[in-house]
Amino acid sequence: GSVDPLVYTLLGNEYLRLGDPGEAIIRYTRAIELKPDFAEAYYNLGNLYLEQGAEDSALHQYGSAVRLNPGFSEAYYNAGNIYLKRRAFEEAISAYEKALVAKPDFAQAHYNLGNAAFSLGNADLAADQYRKTLAADPQHANANFSLGSIYHTTGRLDLVILTIEIRVRVCALNASASFSTGLSLRTSTRGPVIMGTTIRASV
Repeated sequence: GSVDPLVYTLLGNEYLRLGDPGEAIIRYTRAIELKPDFAEAYYNLGNLYLEQGAEDSALHQYGSAVRLNPGFSEAYYNAGNIYLKRRAFEEAISAYEKALVAKPDFAQAHYNLGNAAFSLGNADLAADQYRKTLAADPQHANANFSLGSIYHTTGRLDLVILTIEIRVRVCALNASASFSTGLSLRTSTRGPVIMGTTIRASV
């Protein structure tokens, strides 16, 4: 009988782990040939192209993945990261919003949506997204810092103090935290840190 397309996807993952993207592409492509509606194979292929710096090809594959699986939050998220890197902030926001429809507690999507909104000058939306980031991940240091920066810029020093107190508690819980308790006050004119972590499929 024919080989299960999942086997080719797993082989592609293994070749990628071994540092052979060419063979990985062959396996992912074969998986798609066998199962044209295999959203995860398109997604993995998109991740591979993204790692190679072929952003347009990655976007094409992510587009295929979400057309087949409209709830594929990671594909929307990775596409959003490409748009954010390109400073195409409206497109990034749209992609992150779609990721969040599928996965409302996706902390990093909230955070990067906040970064895109901040870059467009929408501090209210940015602050709202940073708060949602912290609701999903209370130890998200960059969201805490970015929210504190907005509060300081808008004169909400009471809330700045609150974010500093939270950072102190997080530092106590996480000895590896690399931020300073006074960072918001010293660097309040600095924009939020952009983070763009690529999430790999786990099939």
